[in-house]
Amino acid sequence: MNKDSHCAHRFSSSFVSLDDESQQQRCQEADESLNISQTQQKSYDYVLKFLLVGDSDVGKEEILSGCDDDVSIVEPQYCGSPGVGYKSTVILLDGKRIRLQLWATSGQGRFSTIIRSYSRGAQGILLVYDITNKWSFSGLSRWLHEVEEHAPGVPKILVGNRLHLAFKRQVTEYSAEVYAQKHNMSFFEVSPLCNYNVRESFAELSRMVLQRHGMESFLRQNTGVHFSTVIHCG
Repeated sequence: MNKDSHCAHRFSSSFVSLDDESQQQRCQEADESLNISQTQQKSYDYVLKFLLVGDSDVGKEEILSGCDDDVSIVEPQYCGSPGVGYKSTVILLDGKRIRLQLWATSGQGRFSTIIRSYSRGAQGILLVYDITNKWSFSGLSRWLHEVEEHAPGVPKILVGNRLHLAFKRQVTEYSAEVYAQKHNMSFFEVSPLCNYNVRESFAELSRMVLQRHGMESFLRQNTGVHFSTVIHCG
């Protein structure tokens, strides 16, 4: 952890603040139009929507801010409920370009309202806690309950954030591993501050999603033929 102690960075929140039902409807329409434009441009092999959930102070906005912006296309203006952030980025997985649409809830407000609104069409869930805050780890059960109710069967991973502050650790790695195994999740400790394990966690969740949809064979293809796929879940 000595190496991590040299990291210094300031994150800016990517949360937006709008709260009308009609605005949420426009969000969904914008999301659908974006998927159409992406398919037409054929600049990605896959487009996946991931939702980051967890308590309000676990650093989900740090994870978003630590991702590179995808500037290859012009996106429509996104909107959301109070305390919902959005970021898009591109990762490479076995030679395939995967565009990730990342939505992060602030952790405020009613759990069910947030999950119900933003789990629509999500292919993957990241349950995020802060390794320096034992209460954020204890609160995961509430989020997991809502996720399983409103997004049943969607692949999930457990993410312990702020590994660069391991000297303040309140949640042991072993405890988190046991919790992840109990709920059939992969587990990563990450530090967006030091660019550690964030992309790896996204890559693993992407692999899980593609396997769930029976597309693992595509990941192993190396024919040089380009294709573009947008995965939609009901």
